Amino acid sequence: MIGRLIRTEVAELRRSFVVWLAVLLVVGGSVLARMLTWISHALGRTELRGLPFINADMGWGDVAIPLALLAYLIMTSYVFGRDFEDGNIDLVLTAPVRRESVVVARTIVIAAGAILLSLMGWAADVAMRTLLATSSFDPGATISAAAVLGAAMAGIATLPLVAWASVRFRGVLPALGLGIAIQVIVLALAGFAPVRLLPWFLPTTLAAGGGASLFSVALSVLLFAGGTAATFRGLRIVDLYE
Repeated sequence: MIGRLIRTEVAELRRSFVVWLAVLLVVGGSVLARMLTWISHALGRTELRGLPFINADMGWGDVAIPLALLAYLIMTSYVFGRDFEDGNIDLVLTAPVRRESVVVARTIVIAAGAILLSLMGWAADVAMRTLLATSSFDPGATISAAAVLGAAMAGIATLPLVAWASVRFRGVLPALGLGIAIQVIVLALAGFAPVRLLPWFLPTTLAAGGGASLFSVALSVLLFAGGTAATFRGLRIVDLYE
């Protein structure tokens, strides 16, 4: 049953522009990040380094990671919210399958997609590194691989919250807006040490060569479990005649 649902979800995604948008954000973002990093470091070694808009310390993860997290956010809100947008939610609610199975299948598809996209982004970064000179601020291949997988882990840990919002608010845009708002708030509070233990900062920490703390990992597991349980309940109580 789960296998058939997964195949259905994959087929739906293949017919959607969302997959191509996610690839553009992750792969294109990785390429753009490498180019911007190279340019900022090159300018930082000239007489322009004193200008306020020249950030000689720009890191690869400052651009690539936020775009990757945005891609996973878009995928999740689309997969769980599209049925409410296109009016096909009644087909899901009346299908002879458990609603929990639908949540599990969609979660597996998104998680696998996040990992695959992360690996594609890392491959693009490796290719760009062979074309552009690196600097002391750029992560090596091993660190960048850890960073992109960390971005996938952060996306996977928090995707059930976005899934719940898609079900709770009956659509794609409310969940997408909520996810973006959370990311903006978290980034705005980045100066506080406790905030940097949240899953959203896991990829940035890995990109800087650090390790994941036990608290961050435990919190990621709790967010994933709590969000999944909330999504189960949210889809279970959706009324066909609402």
